[in-house]
Amino acid sequence: MVKSASSHISGFNTTYILFPTEPNESIILFGQAPTVNPLLSDYGSTVNFHAQTGDYLGHYDIREQSFITILVDTFRKLHFGNFAGLFSKVVYATIGLSPLLLGGTGIYLWYFRRRKRIHQRNSVKITS
Repeated sequence: MVKSASSHISGFNTTYILFPTEPNESIILFGQAPTVNPLLSDYGSTVNFHAQTGDYLGHYDIREQSFITILVDTFRKLHFGNFAGLFSKVVYATIGLSPLLLGGTGIYLWYFRRRKRIHQRNSVKITS
């Protein structure tokens, strides 16, 4: 099935095989088709085969879809940061951890301002 999938979608490279979980479902080969868009996901195109006989049932080629469908597919790589290798993953992790840093610095500022106010109140009471 993997070998015959490329005859239905030219240049198809299988990246994931979904076996049926219900009796009447088909075997679905997810993969990518060669394109100039580097942001298309590895699961954008599919080829379906009958689970019992292995007969070809149909395919879904992302290159033949509308602009909106292709745009939505590009968000898969953008969402997970898989578009520029390790560098993009490090950048995404840093941006993802920035709320933790902001929360920590906020607590730090609040605590020392609170401590300063308490110290000022105590010093006013002592001098009075």
